[in-house]
Amino acid sequence: MASITKLGNGRKRLAFNDPRGQRQHVRLGKMPMKLANEVRTKVEEIVAARLAGHQPSPATQQWIGQQRKDKTKLIEKLADLGLIHREYLPDVPDTLEAFITEYIGKRTDVKEGTLITYLQVRKRLVDHFGADRRLSDITTGEGKQWRRWLLEKGLAEATVNRSCSSARQFFNEAIDQKVLSSNPFDGLPVVVRGNEDRFYFIDHETAEKVLDACPNAEWRLLVGLARYGGLRIPSESSLLRWGDIDWDNEIMTITSPKTEHHQGKGMRFVPIFPELRTPLIAAFEIAEEGSEFVIPSYRKSTQNLRTQFQRIIKRAGLEPWPKLWQNLRSSRATDLADNGYPEHVISKWIGNTPKVAKEHYLQVTPEHLSRAVTVPTSKAQGGAKCAPVPSGLGMNRVAQSFRSKSVTADSAMRNTHMHTQVGVTRWARQDSNL
Repeated sequence: MASITKLGNGRKRLAFNDPRGQRQHVRLGKMPMKLANEVRTKVEEIVAARLAGHQPSPATQQWIGQQRKDKTKLIEKLADLGLIHREYLPDVPDTLEAFITEYIGKRTDVKEGTLITYLQVRKRLVDHFGADRRLSDITTGEGKQWRRWLLEKGLAEATVNRSCSSARQFFNEAIDQKVLSSNPFDGLPVVVRGNEDRFYFIDHETAEKVLDACPNAEWRLLVGLARYGGLRIPSESSLLRWGDIDWDNEIMTITSPKTEHHQGKGMRFVPIFPELRTPLIAAFEIAEEGSEFVIPSYRKSTQNLRTQFQRIIKRAGLEPWPKLWQNLRSSRATDLADNGYPEHVISKWIGNTPKVAKEHYLQVTPEHLSRAVTVPTSKAQGGAKCAPVPSGLGMNRVAQSFRSKSVTADSAMRNTHMHTQVGVTRWARQDSNL
């Protein structure tokens, strides 16, 4: 129940329970007790209407409108508590599509990839709620329903969590603009975790088949930079310049737009791994004199590399794998880990933190299983020897079945045939258009 307390000198204070059951106090200032009781009655009705999920009576709505017109402090206090909608300013849209569109238009400080994500999330919100839905009418329960709807549409959980993060960002801006007093997307999962179901290890034999199916030197270098250099495609490959290639010291300077907002993370140094030499030399030999960029033909963000890459993989007689480019990069990180490079070194070369590498990049390969069932762990520790498993037992059959359904992980340094100039000549003869 609401109550009125006299504070002295004619001032009054209203106490009441909000829709969540929390006790709230609002100072009413100087006013007669009769008027204070009228305010108490109106607030009680507003709270009851919020609990019931409907609008207050026409008389109370008229009272709210008059308070807004008079721009009283009371109406702002009630809006702060989420009991009523704020009085919307003419230049601040209060409908879903209009507000988000205006917000995106003002975000000149974010990268193009972020803007694309904003546009995608705007479409998902509008498709579900409607373009003209008032922001203040979207409830927390509807926010949860929207998340479930995205999952039912078949979007990956990581994509859904990113969408929830962007939606929460939009509505936090609405709170800052005093359009809202609460965010219906608060509490939804926004952390993006690795999805092992979409991990796929591309071994060296598979990578070689894809490289041989590439139509020209630029495509072979794109694939090589991802699989053997661990670069992000296309954000990092599109910025790679010939001046970034230190042939004498066999090091590449990689500019990373994705991590440049972190101090000291805008660039990194990556070795010119042996597997990279052949495609890099081949691209250099056909580059026009004075050319600046290593990959000049594929630098626009609007170019659809994914579709072309899928076509190349199928030309190699293979089925496209999930996350085409990221799994190439992930396979390189796994290679380096298998070859004993320290965790901090791999992170420096790949361009992420050890935590991100463990969750999003490092994979379990068939080679790990084969090693686990054939090489005793105690052997490295000088322990007791284990008897070999007879060839007919089930574990061998399981290992063989696992290997037959997956690609085989070879050592990162065994592919020596790429290092020869013969390979460059062989690939140069294959140049053609898709």
